[in-house]
Amino acid sequence: MQSGVDDKFSMPVPVYLELTKDHIVRLGAATITGNRTVEQKVPLNGLKEKPRRAMLNYFDDVLCTP
Repeated sequence: MQSGVDDKFSMPVPVYLELTKDHIVRLGAATITGNRTVEQKVPLNGLKEKPRRAMLNYFDDVLCTP
């Protein structure tokens, strides 16, 4: 979720998966628009193991104020 932005503001936010303790891969990007929260499910076909977790902005790719 992003806050303090116009309802028309849109930004792609990188999404990463942690497959093992030291193996992080980029899944893609989620385009976030306005001041709202949206839940989505993404099928992860072809993975041999369940990812440990999903992370947004893992490498600080997006300029932001925490």
